Amino acid sequence: MAASLALVQPLPVRGAVWFLQQVAGFEACGDDALNALSNLMEVRRVRRGATLWRVGDVAREVMIVRSGVVWQHRPEGESELSLGYVGRGGVIGLRSGGVHRDVADAHEDTTLLVVPRAAFDRWLASHPEGMDAVISALDGDRERTERRLALICMHSARARLAGLLLDLADRFGVRDSEGVIVDLRLTHRELAALIGATRETVSVAIVELRDAGLVRTDARRAVLLNVDALREIAAT
Repeated sequence: MAASLALVQPLPVRGAVWFLQQVAGFEACGDDALNALSNLMEVRRVRRGATLWRVGDVAREVMIVRSGVVWQHRPEGESELSLGYVGRGGVIGLRSGGVHRDVADAHEDTTLLVVPRAAFDRWLASHPEGMDAVISALDGDRERTERRLALICMHSARARLAGLLLDLADRFGVRDSEGVIVDLRLTHRELAALIGATRETVSVAIVELRDAGLVRTDARRAVLLNVDALREIAAT
């Protein structure tokens, strides 16, 4: 489903300001600045699998993830180069310049706060303290890229997978009595794209970790049962 078919409705200003105060960088903005930004926003709800933009699309909007997860990736021949996943509070659509150089899809049902790029730039000019949020978002992009490159440089697929699961648990983890649930549904193909391996290699590595009692898989979600042991594997 194309993003243009998403349900759009007016955004309650009070709720938007409260949410923006929880987003990295926006805490430096005063209420006047956040009220001004919230007045520029609309809510966009998209279904899992909806495409927000494609390579070559004109970058017309800045988006903040209110709930859900967005997957950013880039076609590489017949495969996909996974650039990472952006969850609640993530700001996307900032780096592109004239056109997008990647693809953004809703990895699950997602709610976005959307601002036209031109209006966002005018808001920044009037409220320069908002640059803290832009810098924080760009730093997040850089950190995700660095983490991905670090994973790919690990020697074994088992170590790469352990490192990836730990990273995802840090960002999307929910602790329960068994361990840490990675609250993100990922196929073996998607995991492989993140660590630079084949789907078959990832499947074997998951079986090894599962047989060792370190992880459990449930409905395409991983539960980390022994974080310390996974850290030891990732360090090898």
